[in-house]
Amino acid sequence: MKNYYSSDLEPLFEKINFQGRQVVDVGCGNADKARILVKSGATVIGIEPDLESWQVGEIESDGFKLIRGGAEEMAVENEYADIVIFMFSLHHVPEQLMPKALSEARRIVK
Repeated sequence: MKNYYSSDLEPLFEKINFQGRQVVDVGCGNADKARILVKSGATVIGIEPDLESWQVGEIESDGFKLIRGGAEEMAVENEYADIVIFMFSLHHVPEQLMPKALSEARRIVK
């Protein structure tokens, strides 16, 4: 299988086979990394508070679903994800909400 590496995701691809995995990408931005993960066989939910730049058709596609929200309150069911990533986003969580964000990540991971 072809690897869809980006320099940011390369360390993850070296350790994790994403085929068939359920991933939550917290603070997914424009979802460039989420889309690479989908091409690698993962099903990805992107969590993003700022959806103003998104087109309606981009919000849901094969293997990808975008949910508006912050890290401190994710609209994802308990024990849904095999993997939760905060790729360049955790530092955007306000310090007072950091414990809640990490607790939410723990809640949604299997």
